[in-house]
Amino acid sequence: MSEAESDLDSTQPQEADVSKPEKSFEAILLEEVSLIFDTTVKTLIAKQERAEIIQQLKDSLGEKPEVQELLANQKGDLAQAKALVAYAKTISDEKIQALTAQYESQNEAYRKTRNAVRISVARAFTSVVDFEKIPYPEINAKPLITEAINAILVDLETTVRQKGEMQPKNFQFMIEMVKKGVMRDMKTKLENLRLKRREVTDSLTNLNKRAFVEEVIRHDFEAEVARGDKNKIAAFIMLDLDHFKRINDTYGHQIGDKVLIEFGEFLKKQFRSVDFVARWGGEEFAIYLPKIADRNILTKIVKRFRKAMQDFQVDGIKVTCSGGVRVFKYSDKQSISTISNEADKALYTAKEGGRNQMTFYYTPRSTIDNDEEAFES
Repeated sequence: MSEAESDLDSTQPQEADVSKPEKSFEAILLEEVSLIFDTTVKTLIAKQERAEIIQQLKDSLGEKPEVQELLANQKGDLAQAKALVAYAKTISDEKIQALTAQYESQNEAYRKTRNAVRISVARAFTSVVDFEKIPYPEINAKPLITEAINAILVDLETTVRQKGEMQPKNFQFMIEMVKKGVMRDMKTKLENLRLKRREVTDSLTNLNKRAFVEEVIRHDFEAEVARGDKNKIAAFIMLDLDHFKRINDTYGHQIGDKVLIEFGEFLKKQFRSVDFVARWGGEEFAIYLPKIADRNILTKIVKRFRKAMQDFQVDGIKVTCSGGVRVFKYSDKQSISTISNEADKALYTAKEGGRNQMTFYYTPRSTIDNDEEAFES
C-alpha cells in the first residue's frame, strides 16, 4: 500500500468493539509497566546467574595458560564468556560440563526474557500513540515510560546484585517493595498528566482547545523545517455549524450542547488518527491535518467528510456545517494567525455561497495549486 493510499485509508471510521469495556490509557500503561517490571526481574536474575557461572568457570580453568591467552584476545565480558564456554565444552570434566549446561540454560532464559522486555516496552509506547504527537513535554506520556524503565533498572540491578546475600523470601519481599514504589510513582505521574491534559482540553466536547492546536502547528513548523521536510503539505480546516443559534432558540441550550458534543465525536471519527480536532470557540471547530501525501488525498478526505455529513443528525435534528480549507507548506513561513484567518475567510465564502459546503482558500502567494473549489452536499 502506498503512502497516499495509507493516508486516505486511515480516514475510514473505526467501529468500536462493544464486546468488552474499553480500558483507559492509564490502565493499559500501568499493565504494561507492571509487565516490564516482572520480565526485567527475570532478565536481570538470568544475567546475574549467567555471570556467576562464568566466574566459576574462570575459577576452575583460569590458571591454564591457554585460557588466559584466550581471554586476553577477547574484548568485552560477553565475548570472553562465549570464548570460555566454547573452550569449556572441550573439557572432559563433569563439573565443567554441568556449568556449561547451566550457562546455556541461563543464557537462553536471558535472551527470552530480554526479548519479552523489548516487546512490553514497544507495547507501552504504542499505547500512548495519541500522546506521542503532543509537543508539550509536560503532557507527553512517552517520558513517563522512559522514566519508569530507568527507575526499574536502577532499583532492580542493586537488589538483584544482593540476591546471593538474602534468603529467597527476603529477596522476593525486596522485589515486591521496589515494584510497589515504581507503580505508585507511575500512578502519581499519570494523575498529574491527566490534570495537565485537562488544561488543554475543552470541558464540554473533550476536544483539544484552540491554544493547544496552535502550539502543535507552531511546533510542526519548526520540526519539519529542521528535519528538512519543509515542502510537505499540510492543511487547516475551519468549520462552523449552520444556523446553530436557531437550534439553541428552538430546542434549548441542552440540545445545543448535545449537538456540539456529538459533532465533536463525529469529527474525530471522520478524520485521520494523526489529525488534531479542536473546538475553536462557540460553534466553530478546527482540524489540523499534518503531513498529507498530496493534494488529491486532501480533496478525497474533504469529499468523504462532506458525504458523511449528509447523514449527520442529533435527536432527529438535521445538522449541517460550512467550512474553509487552507492548504500550506511548512516552508510558506505563514504565521498561525494568518493561516487560521485565511481558512476563516474561505469559511465565510462558503456561508455566503449558501452554507452547507466547504471552500478552499485561494491566494496567488501560495506555493501550492489550491484553486478555490467548493464542495456542496
